[in-house]
Amino acid sequence: MSEYYVLLNQTQEGPYSKEDLRKLNLSRTTLIWNKELDDWTELKNVNDLKFLRNELPPEVNLNNKKSTSIKSKLANQIISIFRILIASFIIGTIFFIGFGFYNNLFSYKFFNKDINFSDTHEVLGYKPNQFQFNEVSSNGQYGRSSGFMEISDSGKEEVREIVVEELLEESFQFSLYTVIASFLILILIFYLIKGIRWVRKYSS
Repeated sequence: MSEYYVLLNQTQEGPYSKEDLRKLNLSRTTLIWNKELDDWTELKNVNDLKFLRNELPPEVNLNNKKSTSIKSKLANQIISIFRILIASFIIGTIFFIGFGFYNNLFSYKFFNKDINFSDTHEVLGYKPNQFQFNEVSSNGQYGRSSGFMEISDSGKEEVREIVVEELLEESFQFSLYTVIASFLILILIFYLIKGIRWVRKYSS
């Protein structure tokens, strides 16, 4: 009958019979030796103990489990950040619509708000060529002191397109800054909450 020695807790124990080995707390990587083996060998590689190897539970790969846990946490972090990004774009869209009404972008674009010189000059910062000064008579006298800026119907449409393009760019820039600011604020709140939960979990 073959007798086996085992290495448990860095201590050599034995000899044991095959049946005795069943009673020990062994794993597939427990080192085994008997006279038929040249050196200490892991149990899973000892052919004579195949029956015992099959009775043991499979090995737990702690490194793989840890790696899976890290990947899972990383995936959850990415999903959370992606949700925050979506929320930031939604906030930016809401502010874009609100600012579009505030600066009359939608009024000029969709509701045909009248294009006058003062509003156009305020938006563009210069006098479009389509506007011409029309002098009016005062007591039979003409002069630059009296008159108004005049524009043709076709000129109004040209100016409207220029104004709408300028206001659209202004609204887009405002909403873009809002998206960036919202994202940074939401990220800060997200990690602040996680930090508070972590402190509460591990504090004594």
